[in-house]
Amino acid sequence: VFVAGRVILGIESLPFYTSVFSYWMVWTIGAYLAHLYKENKSLSNINAFGLIILLLPLLALRLTILHQYLWPYLFAIYFALFIDRLLRVQVASGRFIKVIEIIGLCSYSIYLFHQPVLSFFKDSVFNQQRFSTIMEIAIMGITVIIIGGLSYLSYRTLELSSIKVGNKVYKKYLAKESKQV
Repeated sequence: VFVAGRVILGIESLPFYTSVFSYWMVWTIGAYLAHLYKENKSLSNINAFGLIILLLPLLALRLTILHQYLWPYLFAIYFALFIDRLLRVQVASGRFIKVIEIIGLCSYSIYLFHQPVLSFFKDSVFNQQRFSTIMEIAIMGITVIIIGGLSYLSYRTLELSSIKVGNKVYKKYLAKESKQV
């Protein structure tokens, strides 16, 4: 619907791109992947070779005019397939999967914190003086660590407590009603 609207109506305005609805489908794909992972199900049975084959037309799309309309959505689907494949592959060390799980759990907090933190560094640090490329990379690395730390703290304090409250409300009021139906 959004892609068709963008193509047919020629919606290329900043309010559209910055609206929640512009990337709703991208968020939904990630949420659906998280739901399947939690249910111990897979998004597809595609193997690594299939992912490589799918990547070729996706990259070729960058050479067409349709790129600006379809790229975010098709890339989101491809990325979900890629992450789904990574989560299904047995990794010698479970550390990689644990890091991916933590990022997934904190993803909403990352979404909330990344813009203000990046804006702060952009406005307060990079606009004040010119840095070497290595220094800019180091500052951006520190920024990623700050965003990760804030996101993890937010997840542990705000999100988990909200989930507990929601579960209590559900058990007290809604679980009884769903059993009666």
